[in-house]
Amino acid sequence: MPASSPWVTAVWRNQWIDALRSLAACNGASTSMASPAYLEAQGHPQTVSDLADHRLIGFTGPDSLNYWHLAEGVRVKPQLAASSGEAVRQLCLRGNDLAYLSHFVVAEDFARGDLVTVMDALIVRPSPREAVSAVYYRNSGIALRIQVLMDFFAPRFGLVGCQ
Repeated sequence: MPASSPWVTAVWRNQWIDALRSLAACNGASTSMASPAYLEAQGHPQTVSDLADHRLIGFTGPDSLNYWHLAEGVRVKPQLAASSGEAVRQLCLRGNDLAYLSHFVVAEDFARGDLVTVMDALIVRPSPREAVSAVYYRNSGIALRIQVLMDFFAPRFGLVGCQ
């Protein structure tokens, strides 16, 4: 649906909200990561306090995306920020700093060895950032179709706990 459609415009203006339903469907893991080249040059952080010695990639907004759900919880002040997860991914792939993204965004990069996890044992799971919801127009006949769609996406994106 194009961003200029009346339905999207209405949702952005907080109209028709009562017509929407949200199904808290699953959890998708998030993880901290870096390229092997970055880690070779800068070293592997082992603790949350080690992050102070590393450059971090974050988001221009919302600020909640710059909260990394590690053992102690860390609000990062990124030295490099982007407005999309794909941009953060690309920066990380090119050896620019550490990042924290949803696993499904970078799963193929992990499989190829282009990115590796960092401090994975410290990541709190599940975290609020990992919640995946299906938002759809309220219609009793649609609920089953939404569930079928979630069943389709779950194994492909590593989602867990789908209803």
